[in-house]
Amino acid sequence: YTVKFDWQTELRRAEQAALAAGALLKDTIAGEKKVLAEPGRDIKLQADRDAEAVVLEALAGSAFEVLAEESGESEGLDPSKPFWIVDPLDGTFNFSRKLPFCAVSIALATVDTPLLGVVYDFNRGDLYSGAVGHGAWLNGAPMRVSQITETGRAVLTAGFPVNFVYEDASLIEFAKMARSFRKLRMFGSAALSLAYVAAGLADAGKPRCAACRVCATGASAHALTRAPRRPRAAPPAAATRPTPPRSRPRSSPPLSRCWRVRCVHFRYRRR
Repeated sequence: YTVKFDWQTELRRAEQAALAAGALLKDTIAGEKKVLAEPGRDIKLQADRDAEAVVLEALAGSAFEVLAEESGESEGLDPSKPFWIVDPLDGTFNFSRKLPFCAVSIALATVDTPLLGVVYDFNRGDLYSGAVGHGAWLNGAPMRVSQITETGRAVLTAGFPVNFVYEDASLIEFAKMARSFRKLRMFGSAALSLAYVAAGLADAGKPRCAACRVCATGASAHALTRAPRRPRAAPPAAATRPTPPRSRPRSSPPLSRCWRVRCVHFRYRRR
């Protein structure tokens, strides 16, 4: 699918939406959480809905429809055309327990192709963004994936989705896959896990049954790794934090595509 649009304008729009929602979430993570539902291993908070409302308001000026985690499909959504995919709070359970591994994730995509995306780690003030064919950035500076090639030296990020079946066969299959890596890290946020891969902080991502909320990071990873520095969207008042040192680039060629984030399968769910 070929679509023409002003990617810089839409990326800035997504960044501003993520920063605004992140500012709200950062202000509320330490306080009491209103639980709306706890189905199975999942949890839904009022914070999810509040952050989504902020994102939807920021995206209201866009010509593209929205598919959101909490409110579902917007009226008149045509899956044959590009649309926004919003997870206002990826890592809700972490958020509910004050674990600082959660993020706002926003992407513009077609049904099977990410176009651009943003992941905002509001606990650390890190904004990961990317546009396919144009570049990928961390806080406005170009970011690169790791260049480690051997799984025996690589750090794998992974996780189990809410609907994962904890049966012996499934767990054994996962263990066989993971044991070939040097280290395994499970953060409880698919978006952050893949953002770390896109930035070279980890070397490989294996999100099991990853849903549309990881698309924002997938877009960053699809993007060219050599990109000019670009200005970061203006954050809300009192939302800036110092940028931590970025990882030093390595000299080896890229890891096999079967493990690279750029090959993450994209799925979405109609509600």
